[in-house]
Amino acid sequence: MARRRRRRRGQGAGKRTSDDGAAAKRRQERLINAKIYQFFFDALDAAADDLARRKRAVDQVLAASHPEATVFEDYSCSLRQTSRGQNPKFYVMQVIENKTAYLFFFRWGRVGEEGKWKIEEKDTADDAIEAFEKMFRVKTRNDWEDKDDFKTFPSRYAVFEES
Repeated sequence: MARRRRRRRGQGAGKRTSDDGAAAKRRQERLINAKIYQFFFDALDAAADDLARRKRAVDQVLAASHPEATVFEDYSCSLRQTSRGQNPKFYVMQVIENKTAYLFFFRWGRVGEEGKWKIEEKDTADDAIEAFEKMFRVKTRNDWEDKDDFKTFPSRYAVFEES
């Protein structure tokens, strides 16, 4: 005959409650740790995005007149053209994000000089990008999307650096 075990009041029941309390405390600590880690990684992602956005420097000429301006995404490059017997020419192009608008900035001239520059204010980022890509195509005979497979052509600018 099987014997039934009887629990005495206060024995075992209290222990189980403290175990359940310890397990609940561990679950709560894990949840808090997960939230802390999530907050930490979100902050790291935001910092990395901010660093990538600030990585490309605004041209020195533009930075003097628009100190709050930042380069929009990766739309920034310096082009060079070299001909025999002449000083090389440069052409700098950038899409700029300003507080109030988007700008298409470009500067050109001979290497060693400040050169001339122009700013075109655009209503949207797409308009500024379109102007940038069109000018890039005119100057280099390459599409901006194909900049990684860049081909040089005679009497055309070549990418000097993505600034």
